[in-house]
Amino acid sequence: MALRVVSSKALAFTFGAVAFIGVAACSDLKEGTDPSDVRSPLPSGSPSSPAPSSSLPISPEGGTTVTAPPSSTGPGPRGALPNGYCCTADTDCRARSCVAGMCADTCADEDGCLDTAGPFTCEGARGEKRCVPRGAVTCVPAASFARGTKKLGECCVATHDARAGLECEGGRCDAFGPTTNPYICGQACEKAADCPGAYMCIPGPHDFKICVPEATQQYTCK
Repeated sequence: MALRVVSSKALAFTFGAVAFIGVAACSDLKEGTDPSDVRSPLPSGSPSSPAPSSSLPISPEGGTTVTAPPSSTGPGPRGALPNGYCCTADTDCRARSCVAGMCADTCADEDGCLDTAGPFTCEGARGEKRCVPRGAVTCVPAASFARGTKKLGECCVATHDARAGLECEGGRCDAFGPTTNPYICGQACEKAADCPGAYMCIPGPHDFKICVPEATQQYTCK
């Protein structure tokens, strides 16, 4: 049987190309929680995506009480717990940050922080901001969190606050590339197998990996 020998230079080029693709993809990332994004929530002709229902008390600071359509409860296999919920590991949380037993979301301003456990503020350096309790708070039991039902790649609504992604199984709602591309349900990941189909698991804009479409210049949502 003939063996194909790949040179170290070829391997280095391959790894370099993958790294470049990852950097390029995430440089064009827009999170659904970002209040500064102005792209249309859904492109013309995309399946409609209703706003999260208002059946449970989950709201951003000063926002209207809303939440995602109920499915199963707890962090789930994708680690979807948002800010304020009790956690035992970073992988329980959608922003991969479990601080003192409570999930801490990334944020752009205070509207990016759910106030389920009490009042929060958004603190930190630009691009590294996290939700921080204003005082003593008690985390909300993880078992009380009703996860969204939408899978990776399905259409989602960019609410531009902490509600974005609650309708999704993985707790994220992101868009990539040109402003004509839609927002899609996403999820954090640890390995390639966590991102089935035409997705790759690469470092996101923060300190954890997320599932990103292989074709970020043009894609559709389900």
